[in-house]
Amino acid sequence: MNFSKALQVIPRIGAAALLTAAAPPTAARANIYATDIRLNGDTNNLPVATGGQAAISYILNEPAILGASIDILSGTNIVRSISLTNGEPGALRGTNTVSWDLRDNASNAVPVGNYSVRITAATGGYTNWTQITDDSNVGNYVWEGSGIGVDRNPDSVYFGRVYVANSYPGIGGLPGDNVGLLRLNADGSPAEEGEWTTGGYNWAGDTLSPWHVEVADDEHVYVEDWTSSGVVLRWDAAISTNSQLQVLGAQNWATNHSGGLVSLAGPAISGSSTHGSLWMADTTQGSLGILRYTLTTNGTVAADDFGTTVVGVTNDVSLTNVLNLQPFDVALDKAGNIYTIQSTASPGDPRPRVLRFPAYDPSTNAGAPELYADWAVGGGDDSMGSANGIAVDPTGTYVAVAFEGVQFGPFLTNGCTQVFYASNGVQVANLDLGVTISGEITHQDTDVGWDGVGNVYYTDDYSQNAPVWRAFSPPGTNQFTTMAVPVIQVGSGGGAGGPVTITGIQVSGGMVTIQFTGVAGDSASSFALLASPVAEGPYTNTLAQITAGAGPGQFQATLPASQSLFFYRIQRLGGPPPTGQITITGIAVSGQNVELEFTAPISDSAADFTIVSASQPQGPYTNTTATVVSGIVPGKFAAQLPRNGAAQFYRVKK
Repeated sequence: MNFSKALQVIPRIGAAALLTAAAPPTAARANIYATDIRLNGDTNNLPVATGGQAAISYILNEPAILGASIDILSGTNIVRSISLTNGEPGALRGTNTVSWDLRDNASNAVPVGNYSVRITAATGGYTNWTQITDDSNVGNYVWEGSGIGVDRNPDSVYFGRVYVANSYPGIGGLPGDNVGLLRLNADGSPAEEGEWTTGGYNWAGDTLSPWHVEVADDEHVYVEDWTSSGVVLRWDAAISTNSQLQVLGAQNWATNHSGGLVSLAGPAISGSSTHGSLWMADTTQGSLGILRYTLTTNGTVAADDFGTTVVGVTNDVSLTNVLNLQPFDVALDKAGNIYTIQSTASPGDPRPRVLRFPAYDPSTNAGAPELYADWAVGGGDDSMGSANGIAVDPTGTYVAVAFEGVQFGPFLTNGCTQVFYASNGVQVANLDLGVTISGEITHQDTDVGWDGVGNVYYTDDYSQNAPVWRAFSPPGTNQFTTMAVPVIQVGSGGGAGGPVTITGIQVSGGMVTIQFTGVAGDSASSFALLASPVAEGPYTNTLAQITAGAGPGQFQATLPASQSLFFYRIQRLGGPPPTGQITITGIAVSGQNVELEFTAPISDSAADFTIVSASQPQGPYTNTTATVVSGIVPGKFAAQLPRNGAAQFYRVKK
């Protein structure tokens, strides 16, 4: 690729070599890992008949040079181990698929039951911080990368997903040229839901909208629209349009010390999305400093919450451990320590660029803002010009900062991303200052983030080859074990393994009751109720009470009603899928169209199916018009049809 941006950059001032420092003994790293683990191509539990096969697929962010292993477990006991060596399927960078024949290590068929999957990948590790992404990969290309974040929840099917914000339209016609958000796997390949999305929001695309990205511990993805002075929006991990929520807006903007309104950059999240805090930095002259907002039970900041100043600004340039400029971004570690940056492009500016303040405790200073940092670094250091983004790794060992560079005539120079020890601010590594990457020595870094295993990610907005996002692995141990979220359900379970159909849903007295049918011979213990806030999932188990209904094969599930919209599925426990079963796996609304995804036997073709709909679950169902059914891959299909009314229920007929 060759996409020269309309920006000139001259040679650096005082370009430095790559700097490294040994990691502390307690900071063992594990930077190769398996993500996007699927069973037969799906992230839901896999029912499979005794004597069948289970395809286990996953993505490795690096090649497993020291091999990979797949353990099949019954409870905590390993029943089968599959070893994979360097260079063969299962140990390759990218997507790997390995088949399990439902037999144990002694080649005996495993008994009926549920089996979990764990994958361990290992490679040799590095002596220095080393780039593990490929700048020439199309998935790493982003024209005006302004934000980056990674899902760090190992208990999620989205573990390892990378989110990148592009805030200006590019010229190459690639996904990274579109204004909005990129959804990518850990190897830079497109996510299952598609690579690019706006999330249903009208981004300005003016280099500030969208801005920074933050992925909370509970997987909500927060993105800032800085054009609007600090509007913060939230999505689920799939960036589903119907999950969009405005968390912070104009109703929360306070007056700064100069009499104008704040202009907020960030965001950072501590705690959960419904019982935690949102942290923002006021970037205006007369700045209020670092502000903390309370997230309410619906995930938003209350209209009368104008934020609490937790770190104030002291405009005394003679002090080296205070904010004496306005802050530009904020991050927190698990202990609550507050990290922030000051952005100055002036060469030789004596003011600090990176600071850490102690965890905020209003009881220790009568609620007054903190003023003095635990440590502050970067005063007069031209390798730290125009600090633009900051992030702390999940262990609290390192803090990384993206710098755009200092001003030299009309240009910015010395852009880089640096890593510091979070405990004292000592520099650990300078990832690209004066370092040639893909033939380029000039960099302009705009945001930074960490994944769940210790790799650091950043966006580099200047390159004659292509502006990109990159990931670097730190030195040291390089092995990680990932548990799959779905399980393999072997055997016939409690019944005949026939189809399950939801026949009715009622909400009354704060309870949801779902009627469904199985087959004669089924018992209530044959089933579980799964739920998701979005139709495409992922679906997780609920604590619903399932009881038998009035006749054979009739059941109902009862659980407390949620304040939010939820989608439900009935999961047969351990039963094999009936021959010829058709399963709707996803549903989405796009404009005036409804899009369905479903699976069926691989021998079927798109022409075999008809979509029927009804205004209520129990029907009557009638054929839809103008339906287009197409095949995605063998056994997986998509249907597109006009939207009809406020709510509709759909079935696929063969």
